[in-house]
Amino acid sequence: MTKYELVSELKEKILNIPIEEIINLRLNQYGYGKYLCPFHNDHTPNNFKLNKIKNTYTCYACGEHGNGITFIMDYDNLDFPQAVIRISLELGLISQDSIENIEKSQIIEYRQKHEIIKKEIPKKADADTLDKVYRIFMKGNTLIKKPKLSEEHLTKLLEERHLDFEDIDRTGYFTFPKATIMRSFLKELMREEIDVDVLKTIPGFFYDVKKESYSFFKLKDTTGIGIPIMDLQKRVVGIQIRTDDDGRYQWFSSSFTNNARVKNFINGTSPGTPVSIFYPYEIKCRTIFITEGHFKAKKISQEFGAISISVQGVNNWREIPDTVKALKSQYPYLDYIMIAFDADMARKESVLQPALKMGITLTGLKITREIDSNLHNILHIGNKSEKRNASLYQKEAKEISEILKNINFEFTIYYCLWDEHFGKGIDDLLNMGNRFALKKMDLITFWNASYQYLKDIDLEKLRIKKLTQQPYRQIEIDEEKKLEFFKKNVLSQL
Repeated sequence: MTKYELVSELKEKILNIPIEEIINLRLNQYGYGKYLCPFHNDHTPNNFKLNKIKNTYTCYACGEHGNGITFIMDYDNLDFPQAVIRISLELGLISQDSIENIEKSQIIEYRQKHEIIKKEIPKKADADTLDKVYRIFMKGNTLIKKPKLSEEHLTKLLEERHLDFEDIDRTGYFTFPKATIMRSFLKELMREEIDVDVLKTIPGFFYDVKKESYSFFKLKDTTGIGIPIMDLQKRVVGIQIRTDDDGRYQWFSSSFTNNARVKNFINGTSPGTPVSIFYPYEIKCRTIFITEGHFKAKKISQEFGAISISVQGVNNWREIPDTVKALKSQYPYLDYIMIAFDADMARKESVLQPALKMGITLTGLKITREIDSNLHNILHIGNKSEKRNASLYQKEAKEISEILKNINFEFTIYYCLWDEHFGKGIDDLLNMGNRFALKKMDLITFWNASYQYLKDIDLEKLRIKKLTQQPYRQIEIDEEKKLEFFKKNVLSQL
């Protein structure tokens, strides 16, 4: 077989592989099937879409599109045959006999490039180093003799977030700076005897080859509030930015420089998705709260005198079990966990799914392959077909409920529920003085109620399919109907 014939054969195999498998070779998922586009400085996972029927991808922000092969061509900066061979090697499509038919030089070139790529992506610094560098960067505009917070940002924190001057200063909020601070920032690093080259290990910073100097990620056509993300030891391990133009949160990250298409910037690092820990001035209760979002966790900590944990996105909860375990060893009297996502948590499947999986994981239950499969099938209704949906898994749902009843939890786990009229987020509810509206439901009751809710949605989709002949996966249940099922199955249990 010639090289041309081998490439042609492999191409046909690759084009029949689900596009998601190839995309996952290079990108991390943000939720179910969501990705940040690697071909521009993307901050919105909703832009980059996969068409599983056509087996293609499209970014609706920058316009990049194609199939699995063109994705690797663009991402790794390869020509067509090189991309086909690289995918085949990584997915194990090429047998040893086939590899021997490929030019030896091309295999050597692939291996050399692969090693170079791995060496060029720096490892993120340890928490102590991150803390030192970020605390200097958080001085922000004071490095050039300007206020740390603009008047607009200070007003927002005081009036909209109900913080006081002491808390603002203690947390370290700052107006995200422009490039004009970089020279002063580098001088400050040197004054603190920190090697400037450490910046290649600090998310948000990168090396500009053209200018032969370090630089940092900047906001385009807007500004925002810099928010420090702190770990268990109160070290700053990341920075988020709440932008002024659209109120979105984005990470201070320089991972975009590792894209093969980015030519002049190197040595960028990803922050990952670290959780943020909030300690009250004085711990007054035996509960750990878990929520999504910095300001919600801060409000909880202030209101209840409780330790609270913020995940940055409901699907980014994998650090939570270890964090909770560490808190328990430090504060043995902690006995309760309250999961407090938004008011619509129990009727918004994209939030309910990770909330339940996190709660079950926190019990210490060993998630076997069978249990994991059952959880997925029960929680992800409508993602497959009417042949694999919640209504068919009543037996499995009951089995999980029985397993949970027989586990001795280290914590008693509750879910916080309230009527959305009293505030969408828990910070809204508390800021409006509606603490009385906050209710709690234990994990097992919440699991059973949520299954019944998902089952009712599933049966409603089947009913609509029978009437309209619409494809099952394309049927959307209106919010009013979801609310009816939510009240019937969940709120009725309170």
